[in-house]
Amino acid sequence: MIKEIGEKISRTNVLPIDLYIKIIDEEIIEMARLFNFKTLVCHCAGRQTVVPPTITVLRYKYDPEKNIKGPLVKINSENLEALTDYVKNHPNKTQAIILNFNEFREGRIDYFALSYKLPFFQKHNIPIVFGSGASNASHVVPAVTLRAAVKYLTPKRDPDNSKTYKKFYKNLMAILVQGKYFEPY
Repeated sequence: MIKEIGEKISRTNVLPIDLYIKIIDEEIIEMARLFNFKTLVCHCAGRQTVVPPTITVLRYKYDPEKNIKGPLVKINSENLEALTDYVKNHPNKTQAIILNFNEFREGRIDYFALSYKLPFFQKHNIPIVFGSGASNASHVVPAVTLRAAVKYLTPKRDPDNSKTYKKFYKNLMAILVQGKYFEPY
């Protein structure tokens, strides 16, 4: 599996990925197939959901809504204020900040409060990565929209091709498959 994921990421500059979907079920798998997602990270999976071999599904070993752990940090309304302190003091280098559309869709994250945090993350070369945060198929967001959101929130003209993003995508699969924070579905 690790070799297979490594081959997938080496064939493409930007891997079609939705880094965070709350619950994986048949409808979400179908939407991910239509949007050509190759890798999904979820909180949990529905009963006996069949995942096609073209999509890799990983799940957190911990509850990402309650715990801030590891190199991929998820922004939510509860940890937004403490996030810069967390990034400064975490024993491991934070590899990316994950935002999901549910937080914006439901108005829980204030864009202006977030905009004050973004220069700090950029100063520390920490990319912002969007996920759908979908709990049903209607909330799945296509990869092109996820990348457009990153471009909107990032002052760099083309974050997909920046050194920070290239480094992040190069290291992402190693983080996902090392077994410390995520496990195969």
